[in-house]
Amino acid sequence: MASNDELDMSMEVEPSRCAFLYQPSVATIDIDKRGDLILLVGKHKCKIKANGDHQHTEAMAFRVCSRSLARSSPVMEAMLFGNFREATQTTIELTEDDPKAMQMLLHRAHGSLKEIYADIDKERREDCPEGKFVDDVYSLVVLANKYLMTQHFRPFMAQWCNLLMSWEAEEESRDTSIFYERLEKSMWIASEFGHLELYQTMFRYLTWHLEPNHHLFRHVLEPDGVADHIRLGRLNDINSILTPTRNAINALMNDADPTGLYLCNQPVREDRLNCQAHTLGHMIRNLTVNFLWPLPNAEDITETAQELVVDFQNTLWQDHTSLHENCTTKTAIGTQTDNTLERSGEYDSIPLAILQSMYSTAEGLNAFEFESMFSNAMANVVHDDEAL
Repeated sequence: MASNDELDMSMEVEPSRCAFLYQPSVATIDIDKRGDLILLVGKHKCKIKANGDHQHTEAMAFRVCSRSLARSSPVMEAMLFGNFREATQTTIELTEDDPKAMQMLLHRAHGSLKEIYADIDKERREDCPEGKFVDDVYSLVVLANKYLMTQHFRPFMAQWCNLLMSWEAEEESRDTSIFYERLEKSMWIASEFGHLELYQTMFRYLTWHLEPNHHLFRHVLEPDGVADHIRLGRLNDINSILTPTRNAINALMNDADPTGLYLCNQPVREDRLNCQAHTLGHMIRNLTVNFLWPLPNAEDITETAQELVVDFQNTLWQDHTSLHENCTTKTAIGTQTDNTLERSGEYDSIPLAILQSMYSTAEGLNAFEFESMFSNAMANVVHDDEAL
């Protein structure tokens, strides 16, 4: 997989220097064939990725109705009918906006639903081999946020968020940076829509798969300052994996376990001590062979939490043979690891301020079906000063 640093190896080149970028005169697409305004959106550009692939973007022109835009967007209303230079122009350049996202935004502003569903459904029918659905919806939501038009996509929010949640079950992208980026994009979309289930799903998936050297939200808008909470969640997960093993080793070394979980259940003390010494030796040997002894601190782990738990499952009991049947130590460690991981995955991983912000967003969009997602979360929440 590509490393995080490969994100910085891509570069943009001038269109005239890329022989593969087709640069025709821009044809005008009629959003409204009787429109009184032309929008020139985006620009011809070529971005060469680290693997040498060319990513091309071409400008697009749209004929639109200025009054329809003004009714749909307070930003457009101020730009087209306020004291701005654009108010006197019949052609306006929006070079920094994404042309494809703008096309869907303009269709929605002109009251068209067919084009919105056609664009999105087409991407899903093709199974989005490179996650294009995530990228396109993110670009659209970013643009809707810019022009204060998010509420106009209210009819599509539940459908889109359900589709985005399906990415959590899929295999990681061949390019780790793309994998992270699409999870981050889904979090931004969930934040803008007030969809807690999608937000929580992506939050948990990022904490579980996060590498310590990854720079979160480098190329994606960050919702609610969540990056620090994701990093904290990763450390909590790792501690949840390490703690039962650490407690078991301490109990076996000292023949003392206040919890009563980890010591051998043999009735004869000599048999119990022999079993505990045997089990302890196996554990430490296997941890040492796999460079996990002495047990590291969570901050020193260079793996993802997912990789670490697999390592422990494959390492801790490698070649282990019990001296007697039904020894409780191995089962206790597995059970306690599962229990602590389950507790770390509850909704209280997300701080109160973020939950309140998302609830206000859902309420402001009249997304009443989303509000029910918050009842359990609010009941189990921790405050910001407890989470960080």
